[in-house]
This record gives sequence, structure tokens and C-alpha cells, in this order.
Amino acid sequence: MYHVSAIQHDDPGFSMNFFYILVALWLESRRPVVWVSKCEDGFDTWAEAVRNRLDAGHFFSQGAPAWFVVILPLMACAALITYLLALLDLNGLFDILVLVLLVHFRSGLDPLVKLRRDVHPAPGQSLAASRENIAEDIEQAIVTFHGRTLAVLLWYCLLPGPLGALLYAAAHRLADSWGRPGTPFGRFSIKVFFWLDWIPVRLTAFTFAVVGNFEDALYCWRTQGDRDNRRQILASAAGALGIRLEGEGKAGNEAAELGVGERPETDHLSSVEGLIWRSLVLWMLVIGLMTLARRVGHQ
Repeated sequence: MYHVSAIQHDDPGFSMNFFYILVALWLESRRPVVWVSKCEDGFDTWAEAVRNRLDAGHFFSQGAPAWFVVILPLMACAALITYLLALLDLNGLFDILVLVLLVHFRSGLDPLVKLRRDVHPAPGQSLAASRENIAEDIEQAIVTFHGRTLAVLLWYCLLPGPLGALLYAAAHRLADSWGRPGTPFGRFSIKVFFWLDWIPVRLTAFTFAVVGNFEDALYCWRTQGDRDNRRQILASAAGALGIRLEGEGKAGNEAAELGVGERPETDHLSSVEGLIWRSLVLWMLVIGLMTLARRVGHQ
């Protein structure tokens, strides 16, 4: 008989989410980089092969079917592996494996830590140029933290087993690789990822407001975020930190700047690290309380 619990987070499976995530975060910094790269390269190779076969420049007749050709086999394989491991009483093994593969918390934060320790203007480089580089690194760290940690964890909790995390990560990768400007083939992947990222973006932006300067973060998020997901995250983070991002070095005009206060300096890097760490701790507390409530509710 088919066991629904093999692919759903029923008790105690759902209540193990918090434990699986903790284990994955602990293992993430110890995973072999080559192993991660090979998995990502394999997915990219498969996606590129599908694109070469089906890309005829038509949005509805080619772009959408190609997206499903890539995604559906991945989801089917993940569901089958989860089900088979559940039959062997190895629930959670695949969850941890997928989270270790997809979550990039330490690998996204480490460049910021290294920059804080080592940053110095290069010979002949102006202070303004150095500030621009710091701003770019801060933006990259914030965007990576959202897309490779918080959003992955959210979708992992929303869909059964590791299906949600895989769906989000695969859609993210397809949007990046297929969604090049001027190519109609990638419009569907961009639109799908926009909606998959709609809730995570807003939760991330709200999280930055809660753990940072609440009033400034909400103000920047509301007035500067527009409808662009990336700008909403960066606007909230900049307001929470009291700095300005995406300034003259990128956009060339004041209207495009995000946040309030001064341009980021080296001293702000520790504040960014603190914001990221507090955000992760807050999410883990919420996930822990939700899984505890679910477990108590089943008793």
C-alpha cells in the first residue's frame, strides 16, 4: 500500500525539519566544493541540452514546455528517492543531502568575512572606487543569503520532502541561464521564478526590518523597492543597516540609490555579517517553534 508519509511531512517527519536544517547548516561548510560543482554542472548541461533542442524563439510553444521538460523529471526523481528511503526507514537522509547541496550560507558569507579582514585600497585605487567595491560585495552577500539560504529553507518547509528546495533552486538556475536579455525563450522561466520568489523576497525584506532598523528598513522597502525583487531585498537591507547601496558607481543617479545614510565603508562589513546572522537565527527560531507546535498538535 502506498504510504503518504513517505513523501509528506507528517509527524514525526515534519517535526524533523528543524533538525535536518541544523545538520545541513553544520555540514554545509564542510562539503566538498567539487561535488557541489559537479551537481550544478550536470544540471546546467541537461538544461542547455533541452534548450538547444527546443529553442525556436517562441515563448508559449517552446519556452514553457522546455521548462517543464527540465523540472518535472527532477521532481519525479526526488519524490521517488524520498519514497524509497522512507520505505527503508531512512527518512531525512535525502532531505539533508539536498539541503547540504543547495544551502550556501557559509560559502556566501565567507567572502564578506575575508573582505572585512583583508580589504585595502589597491595601489592607485581611489577611496571612492574602494567604497564601490565594498558596496558591490555587500549587495552580493545579501542577495546570495536570500537566494541560496532563506528562500531555499522556506520552500523546503512549504513542499513535502526536499521537493520545494529543489524546485526553487532549479527555477532560480533556469531563470539565470535562460533569461538573458532579448531572448524570448527565457521569459517563461523568468516569470515562474518571479512568482516562486515573491513570498520569500517579502519575508526576507521583513526579516531585515525586524533584526535591523525597523523604521528605516520599512521606509526604504516601501519607497525604493519598486516591483523588482532584488531591489526590494537590497532596499530593506540598506535601510536596516543605515547605508546606501547602488549609487553613482552603478546607476549614475541619486534616484536609483537604495537605503539611507552614508556609503558603506569597511567598518560596515561587520554590521552586514551581524544582520545576516540575526536573520538566520530568527528564521531558525520560527521554524523550530512551528515544528514544535506541529509535534505537540499530533500528540
